[in-house]
Amino acid sequence: MRYGIFDGKDYTELKKLWKTAFHDEDAYIEYYFRTVAAGNLIFAAWEDGHVVSMVHLNPYTLICSGKTFRCHYIVGVATEPEYRRRGIMKRLLAAALAELKERNEGFTYLMPAKEIYYQSMGFQRLEPGYIFAWEDYLARYGDELSSAMEENGPQYEKWQICNLHMIGSEQWEDYNRRLSKVYDLFARRDAAYMADLQEACRSLSGDVYIVTEGGRILATMGIMYEDGCPECVQYLSTDLSLRPMQYVGKQLGKMHFSDIEIFGSWFPKKYPLLCRRPGKGIMYKLLKEDFSKYVQCDKMLMINEIV
Repeated sequence: MRYGIFDGKDYTELKKLWKTAFHDEDAYIEYYFRTVAAGNLIFAAWEDGHVVSMVHLNPYTLICSGKTFRCHYIVGVATEPEYRRRGIMKRLLAAALAELKERNEGFTYLMPAKEIYYQSMGFQRLEPGYIFAWEDYLARYGDELSSAMEENGPQYEKWQICNLHMIGSEQWEDYNRRLSKVYDLFARRDAAYMADLQEACRSLSGDVYIVTEGGRILATMGIMYEDGCPECVQYLSTDLSLRPMQYVGKQLGKMHFSDIEIFGSWFPKKYPLLCRRPGKGIMYKLLKEDFSKYVQCDKMLMINEIV
């Protein structure tokens, strides 16, 4: 068995392993390895020249308690079925964590398939995930947007959905400043981030949507279609509500989304009547002890499972 960092020359075997592990549609896999993987640090294990296991480190810019940090999100954790339970993945993850420490990064995070597995490697729960049905939200809170529009009509008359090219750098800076007053930790939104999300969504016949009020960004989200069903991804709003998501759904023709996972302890407090089940949530591992003050927070992220 040989272990090392993937050189990025030929992704053919990594694509096959991704398909085996995650069953994503071919169009999304092609997008990922054409656009995202090139910027990743990928650790792999080879047996007789074939890739049998891999871990991807995806770079992100996070805003934590108002401060900006670069870190890596662990994704694409996969091993061929016949090579599992041999300690291969633990060795790859150990090498990945050592590399991030060498780069002086404060922490790393992931969305676990099995939480107990990552606990054994020192990962801790950062934020719970809550999965809810859009139909249940509409049944219980469907008048949330309508009531607000009736009470504050002139305000909602200024709402509109903007294309990505219509948003300038000052608007993104303003959006991030206001998000930092609401969330303790989130991925920084800007034109590059949204362009990557747009390409991901378009790989599955979707797009990104930016809700503004008087030129200021209220919320951002992506929509992609899995088996013809619209899935809302990476939704983030400045008002800790689902109103902008509902607004987009109405503007697109009473769209009914598939089940949605929201992260953050604020969510069950805001929508206590929603029937929900546990999601994957987020786990993290500190790489620098002095970084702990940034991840012991209250509201955290508000994103869907695709990041």
